[in-house]
Amino acid sequence: MNDKHCWYDLDIDVKNCFKPDFKFPTPNGRYGIWDKLAWDVFNMDWLKYVSAKGLPVYSVMIFYRGPYASTLGAHVDISVVEPLLLTNFAINWVYGGRDSTMSWYETPLAEKKIDYTPAGTAYKVWNKWELNKIESDAIGESVKLVRTGIPHSIEMGSDPRWCFSARTSIHHDYEWDHVVGMMRKQKLLVERDV
Repeated sequence: MNDKHCWYDLDIDVKNCFKPDFKFPTPNGRYGIWDKLAWDVFNMDWLKYVSAKGLPVYSVMIFYRGPYASTLGAHVDISVVEPLLLTNFAINWVYGGRDSTMSWYETPLAEKKIDYTPAGTAYKVWNKWELNKIESDAIGESVKLVRTGIPHSIEMGSDPRWCFSARTSIHHDYEWDHVVGMMRKQKLLVERDV
C-alpha cells in the first residue's frame, strides 16, 4: 500500500443526496464553515443507501470558499481535544471550485496550539510554505476518501467552492491505512493507478 496516497475515489452516488428543502447556507464574506447533523441536510433514502454500503453518516461539515480565498495554512482536523485524537479521514465532494485543489503535507515535528473554527471545531495549523507537499488533487464532484489527520490545505482559483465533508460513526482516529483497508474490503474504494 502506498502511504503517500492521501485520497481515493469512492463508489458513492451523491446525485440525489439532499433533502428537498435543503438550501446552501449563506456565507458571510469569502469563507464559511457549518457543522450540521446529517438528517438536516441529506434525505433519509440517501442516508440509508450509504449506511447499507458501510458508511453510517451522522454529520456533515459544509465549507464555502470564494474566488481566490485560498487557505494560508495547512491544518489537521481534531476529533477530541483532551486526550488529543485526530480526525484521520473524511468523505468529501465539491460543487464548483473547478480550478481549486486540495493539497497534503508531511506533518512537521514542531507542535502547534489548538485553534477553533467559527463552527467550533478544533484544528492545528502550520504555515504551508514551510511544509513538504506530498500530493494534490482537484476533489471535484466525485466522492473522495480524504486524509485529514495530516496537514492539508485548499488552493482556490476563480470559481467559488462548496465542499461537503461527511463524517461517519466509523472511529475518526483509526489510522489512515486501516480506513483505506476498510473501504477496500467494503468494495467502496476505487483503486488508483499511481
